[in-house]
Amino acid sequence: MPVDQAARRTIKRDLIRRDMERREGQFAQDAILAGYRDLAAGRSFASSGDFKTDMKVLDRKEAADWK
Repeated sequence: MPVDQAARRTIKRDLIRRDMERREGQFAQDAILAGYRDLAAGRSFASSGDFKTDMKVLDRKEAADWK
């Protein structure tokens, strides 16, 4: 039974969507694992509650190799 063009496009979109979801899931998994590695290595600090201030602290700590 031949597959018409509309069905092919639907199948192709579905495959692309699944591939994108898989990649997004892998990205999230990698980010979570990196966070656990940072915690295990002692690369953490208490948040001040202000995002800009925390980003400055993070920049300083990364520049000093977390020492």
